[in-house]
Amino acid sequence: AAEKYANFRDRNRWKLQDRTVSTGLDNSDLLTWTLEDFATKISELYLASVAEPQAIKISSDEFPRILRTYEETKVLRPSLYDFLANRALDYFKSGYNYLSAPAYKFEITDPDALKAYPIFEAIQWDTRDSQSLDLKALNLYQDLIRFHVNDEDPSALIHTDLARLQYVHEHSLDTEKDAQYLETLEAYKTTFADNPQVAEVIYLIADYWRNQGNKYQPGPSDAYRYDLKKAYDLCGEAIEKFPNS
Repeated sequence: AAEKYANFRDRNRWKLQDRTVSTGLDNSDLLTWTLEDFATKISELYLASVAEPQAIKISSDEFPRILRTYEETKVLRPSLYDFLANRALDYFKSGYNYLSAPAYKFEITDPDALKAYPIFEAIQWDTRDSQSLDLKALNLYQDLIRFHVNDEDPSALIHTDLARLQYVHEHSLDTEKDAQYLETLEAYKTTFADNPQVAEVIYLIADYWRNQGNKYQPGPSDAYRYDLKKAYDLCGEAIEKFPNS
């Protein structure tokens, strides 16, 4: 249902964007809604779909026609809850609710947002910006981590938290975010050393050094000079350790 509301809003956005809040209108008529009405309803429906995680802790194997999974990857999203939560995350992470940002717009500035999942999961976000899609995404990542934190196989936890780290790294305004991102990835490389998902951890570390290496400029400074070599070596390490990943 949330997707239907979002599609209707997107098709009619040019009609809605200048509409102001009015009273006394028929709220059942979508043609009278404002962009804020749609933003509220869409978020409510996505959140309602994941409001009871334990009630939808159903194996993805039970829905073969709906949840297209592959044997190699279904450990990463093993339940109906994972499917619904990630569908909601796709919307929240898009950032598109077409609302003007308030003066008190929520921004990701907390350095703990890029730390290991036990620290991230405990953060309480202090903001008045209830419509923030960033905030809703972070809250849902916290819920997903809690859902998987005690799994016997940590694959889904690792996969979820790596997605969280990438999202926060991209959107954080913390000036030290690069160093914290790398520190957390390096810690996961050790913590989950024997899990095949660590190949993705190594890849992200390699990609970090690739981006650093691309900044190199020939000259008297050696800054970034050997970072591409670090990335290359890390890729070789991942292939050697997990050739089937």
